[in-house]
Amino acid sequence: MQRRQFLCGAASAAGLLLASRFALAAERRLNAIGLQLYTVNSAMAADFEGTLREVAAIGYREVEFSTAGGLFRRPPGEVKALLDDVGLRAPYGRLRPEMPVDIARLSREEAMALFRKLGSSDRIVENIEAMLPEAKAMHYEAIVLSAVLPDEMADMAGLERMAGIFNAAGRLCAEHGMRFAYHNHDFDFRPVNGVLPYEYLLQHTDPAAVSFQLDLYWASKAGQDPVRLLRDYGARINSCHMKDLAEDGGFADVGAGTLDFPALTRAAVDAGVGHFFVEHDRPEHPIDSARNSYRYLSAMTF
Repeated sequence: MQRRQFLCGAASAAGLLLASRFALAAERRLNAIGLQLYTVNSAMAADFEGTLREVAAIGYREVEFSTAGGLFRRPPGEVKALLDDVGLRAPYGRLRPEMPVDIARLSREEAMALFRKLGSSDRIVENIEAMLPEAKAMHYEAIVLSAVLPDEMADMAGLERMAGIFNAAGRLCAEHGMRFAYHNHDFDFRPVNGVLPYEYLLQHTDPAAVSFQLDLYWASKAGQDPVRLLRDYGARINSCHMKDLAEDGGFADVGAGTLDFPALTRAAVDAGVGHFFVEHDRPEHPIDSARNSYRYLSAMTF
């Protein structure tokens, strides 16, 4: 009788332990939620310091400065001091060309044409070199390229060329204690001779120096399964853009669209992804959008 009671008790204890482990696994939360500052780009332009303070007050702990605005011509050392003061950190910097001081005198069309010229793939390594002082002052872990022109990866020769450029960029970043990373759009999944450009770049770049930032919206919009990408290539993916897909195919605040963020976050964390940045490309009310997405993700379990 005593043996039977012991076995029953042991089985019950084991069952409770197993149940508690499942409960813990189901109740994981993101510890540090980040914001891609393109979401609040207009607010940053109007009030740089005030916007960063408001982002921190919402609860964000990391930020990623956008390609469009960057540091808004502020000295990197001053920006880093401001981030420290408000309790934010910027683990990544977005690669952008060095624009002339008088660019504001150009029309929007002229400015965009100049940006595309100075930011062309031929200049990726050169632009990284120009950005190294900022990267050092800001303590970046990686410099992220937001996009390349779709027609530059329209054939196998273009893909081979781009992989070579990415590897050269990775070597330069590695020399300075960082990594080079690439952010996807939907066109990165248009097949070329039966090959997805995104996967080609993953397979033909140096894992020791080149990482990838997976934008969950653009991958999903292209008909891809981000969970598969995270399962197959998670070791190469250093961060995710948490951007929701609205029913009409547009953008939505995180949690207000169609993507299954608990499942996506679970797959990303299990794959070793370390950084998660909320992004909305066209919010009607930027700060409200950032707040809504944070509220959802901070309460989310996965």
